[in-house]
Amino acid sequence: MGWFLAERGAEGSHIDSLDGLRGFAVLLVLWSHLSLFGLHPIPGVDLVGAGKYGVFLFFSLSSFLLTLPLLERTPAQLREPRLWLRYALRRVLRIYPLYTVVLVFSWFTTSVLGRKIAIPLSGEDLWRHWLLLDGKKILWAIPVEFKYYLLIPVFAVVAGVVLRGRGVWIAAVCMAAVAASSWLWPAEASVLEGVDLGPYLPTFLLGGLAADLHRRLREKPLSRPIRIGFELVAVLSLAGSLLLIPAIASWVSGELVERDRFQRSYVLFGTLWSALLVAHLHGLGWIARGLSLAPLRFIGVISFGLYLWHLSVTVVTYQRLPGGPTARAWGVGLACIAVATITYLAVERPFQRLGALDPRTRAGDRQIPTGPCA
Repeated sequence: MGWFLAERGAEGSHIDSLDGLRGFAVLLVLWSHLSLFGLHPIPGVDLVGAGKYGVFLFFSLSSFLLTLPLLERTPAQLREPRLWLRYALRRVLRIYPLYTVVLVFSWFTTSVLGRKIAIPLSGEDLWRHWLLLDGKKILWAIPVEFKYYLLIPVFAVVAGVVLRGRGVWIAAVCMAAVAASSWLWPAEASVLEGVDLGPYLPTFLLGGLAADLHRRLREKPLSRPIRIGFELVAVLSLAGSLLLIPAIASWVSGELVERDRFQRSYVLFGTLWSALLVAHLHGLGWIARGLSLAPLRFIGVISFGLYLWHLSVTVVTYQRLPGGPTARAWGVGLACIAVATITYLAVERPFQRLGALDPRTRAGDRQIPTGPCA
């Protein structure tokens, strides 16, 4: 485990707690889907419906991490074609190798072997998914996030070139964009697990705004009372997100809360997760230390593969393992982690290194997210 983390922490700008936050996000997804199969890592703790919350966290986190280094560029640098060519290359190399492996596996098991393993794909489905036109089951998140990669340069250029880095104006334009996107693509009319970017734009945009706020805060010393305030905001943001889990919300309210009750709350979760991102980085460090624990960081490192493989691995293994629901939940989870680790070493990391061969780009793109599709 230390071998995985040592390399990622080698550069000074790497933030360990963000690896842990990715781990937390993918565990929400995994636990939610295990609950659908009647498997609970902790007996009686049902997280059905919370998987979407983990994906929303990935969206905010990916936007935060990819926007942050671009906001640190000068206007002149943002006008350089080389920067955007490298940006595009690294995004493709980060997503498509493992995504292609999973698509081909799903197609092969369905169309060649005739077995339905979680994500059935025909030949036509294979190409539509590869072209980001469709997204069955968990694969819906990949087209959504990749489409936002095309807008991140727009965000950076508007913030850095048009608005000249003026924080108040960046916040105003960003909030206007959130309001406009919410009006153009109403949450209540959105299709759950749809691949259109529009409804999810607030979640991404608020992550980008959080990146700008973090960049400004780290340039100035913060007094202890302010840091206490940030830590409190982090705790409340995390607690608020967990209280929206249907089973917990039902227990608190005493009324049945449907599993999809809050799954269209894009602005709400964009706000909660972005607040957690900024606040835990500038608070007293309590939550940051928890998120920086090595096991959680390790899960964060392999989170892309864990996200892509976990449903197929669960379908194949959950009925074959001995023991009760809790023992089988842990067995399935370990099997998912094993498969994700293997494909991280065999597929993800070689292409990550290929994308980082040009040393001139490393300083501007150091903290690259690893899941679900960044």
